[in-house]
Amino acid sequence: MHALLLYAQGMRREEIALRTGVAYNYICPLVVKYRDRGLAAIVENRCGGNNRLLTFEEEAELLAPFIAQAEAGQIVETSAILRAYEAKVGRTMENDHGRIYRVLARHGWRFVMPRSKNPGKASEEEIALAKNKILCAGAGL
Repeated sequence: MHALLLYAQGMRREEIALRTGVAYNYICPLVVKYRDRGLAAIVENRCGGNNRLLTFEEEAELLAPFIAQAEAGQIVETSAILRAYEAKVGRTMENDHGRIYRVLARHGWRFVMPRSKNPGKASEEEIALAKNKILCAGAGL
């Protein structure tokens, strides 16, 4: 409100920012909001923030069967967790693929993906050459 008053008195945005602590870039949008929609636009808090559909406890309850599955040594896929999440909230998450990963990160999950092969494994040629050397050394050659 103080920034709006100073702006109405003709003070420059730089001075208003220094006096009020309101960001220099926010003063004009603040004035436009006030001019277009009045005091209600300034007072109401329309900031982003917690857009969670479930509480932390509800998320933990949802993840409990998957934790048991993971502790039993089974592979848990995020697609199964996503389907359970969608069923719990009653809507699909078609355009919000990152939501399930943020839920899992909040609960301390980490992503481990098994490798198709050992990256340090020798090539087939090296293995054949090493076998040949062993056979030759065993024959006393």
